[in-house]
Amino acid sequence: MDGPIEIALAADANYSMGLLVTACSLARRAAKEATIRFSILDGGLRQDDWDFLCRKVQELHPNSLFSRLAVDSRRLAKFPAWNGEGRMTYARLLLPGLMPGARHVIYCDVDFLWLADVAGLWELRRDDVAC
Repeated sequence: MDGPIEIALAADANYSMGLLVTACSLARRAAKEATIRFSILDGGLRQDDWDFLCRKVQELHPNSLFSRLAVDSRRLAKFPAWNGEGRMTYARLLLPGLMPGARHVIYCDVDFLWLADVAGLWELRRDDVAC
């Protein structure tokens, strides 16, 4: 496998538990030889939640790397809010600017439960198709 599997997730303090479950389920199912880079679009995670996330994912998958990408909430302010306040669902639209060097990225919502190895999906990527 050439380079890490690139995973992007977006969360704020309200969705830190979903982020933890999604990232841990992916890490638990991933092949141990794979390197996975988790790029977290951060809309206000608490430092203790970030530290706990990194520690737990690393326990499940030692070949995990982490990037914390700050999202300026002002860029999302004009979008309608979910449940009265949540706008992080729109952060995925900022991925090209937040991850300019990444050629391929799997974006995953934080209510996703991985039941299979992410490598199967990663192997489907193509340069001529964007999904």
